[in-house]
Amino acid sequence: MRALFRPIALAAALAAFAVPAAAEQLTFSLEQARSAARTAFRDGDIAAANAIAHVILEGRPDDTAALLILAATEPRLGNPDIGRRAGARAWASTDNPVLRYEAAYYTSQAAVADERYTAAQFWLRRAYQAANSDEERENLAKTFKRLRAASPWLARFSFDVSPSSNINGGASSEFLVIDETFPVGQLSGAARALSGVQAALQGQLSYTLSQDPTQLTAITFNGYQTFNRLSEEAKEIAPKAEGSDFNYGVAEIEFSHRRRNTPFILPDRIGLAFGQTWYGGEPLDKVTRLTMSKRVVLSPRDALRFQIQGEHRDSDRESQDRQGRELRLDYFRQFQAGHLLSFTVTGKDVTSDDINQAYKSASVRIRAIMGEDLKGFRLSGHLEHAFRDYSDYRIGFLDVEAGREDREFSGELNLHIDRVGYMGFTPVVSLQARSTASNISRFEGESFGISVGFRSAF
Repeated sequence: MRALFRPIALAAALAAFAVPAAAEQLTFSLEQARSAARTAFRDGDIAAANAIAHVILEGRPDDTAALLILAATEPRLGNPDIGRRAGARAWASTDNPVLRYEAAYYTSQAAVADERYTAAQFWLRRAYQAANSDEERENLAKTFKRLRAASPWLARFSFDVSPSSNINGGASSEFLVIDETFPVGQLSGAARALSGVQAALQGQLSYTLSQDPTQLTAITFNGYQTFNRLSEEAKEIAPKAEGSDFNYGVAEIEFSHRRRNTPFILPDRIGLAFGQTWYGGEPLDKVTRLTMSKRVVLSPRDALRFQIQGEHRDSDRESQDRQGRELRLDYFRQFQAGHLLSFTVTGKDVTSDDINQAYKSASVRIRAIMGEDLKGFRLSGHLEHAFRDYSDYRIGFLDVEAGREDREFSGELNLHIDRVGYMGFTPVVSLQARSTASNISRFEGESFGISVGFRSAF
């Protein structure tokens, strides 16, 4: 072997036998040097393992084994940035799943030591992808959750693509009829149900401003955007319409504060949000919302949550502003196998100078989530019934004597395919159905969609 490996013998000898520096030098093969570094690392001699790895890299800058040793040892020697960069180089230098798993794992540890929590989460996801056993993936998921709790940053993203029979919430009938007897006219093509494909992108980025065992204060950005494309059939119904006419977007900043063990009459969570909505690419509303809620534990498996919400929407169009007040009650039941059942009742009152914007509504929802996999699959879903009443309603110059009443039934069934995924993101296949009945045919419609999206498994 070349003379460059002579210092390896010295480092190994000093570690193993503590001989003087003037001791006789020996020659190691490359594989022996790698073995010596791994042995020193396993025995806890971090400095010796690190020194051997550095010598190997002098002659072989892309040696995966030596880079792995650096990724594992440099953070312990106070150099997390060097360890993180060495781990990234180790990942890039090999296609071996076992070595990539180690590279990603040690790089994530180095990123934590360097207080780069977002990078650490990214590398943990890479390790999750390279892991070759359920036990390894389960341990990584637990580590990820602990890291997420320790990091001031929290990011969540989801993406869905859904063919739908009614992407615009349009009417099933082409005629405008009141109370099934009084015809008013014919609906425009854009007001009728239009089929097509909708893609939805949702993201959340949160930063913890203050946290201790009793409280957490955070600022959160929420974003949501749909992208629509009309089918050929829809283009025939509404020739002048484009899918982008029905795109909907939300951008919102929320300040939230949570506390533990608050007195019963006080909320344990308060949130104040400011946002903007868009429809068809044009500004729709400016939104201000205040939310207060309280969780009450009934038993180890049962809990209630009471929520009060006030909202003001300042219209960017010709519509009048409106104010909404909402009361919500959630009941949660956790079963022994990890399954979750929830029951929600919501009441809402919206007021506005525009009578077509003022209404009262109530809804009931039941939701179930399977806690454990069944051969790599999990199910979740909900059923909901909602009622909305407009005591006064006007169509053009015509006052609708009985006002407007809508009843809606909706449901969703989600199939989580946990055994398939990438970097901890698993596919979710969802079936959605909705049917709305109204005394005004413009608001009667049905929709059915099948979506494929991705969610984080942890």
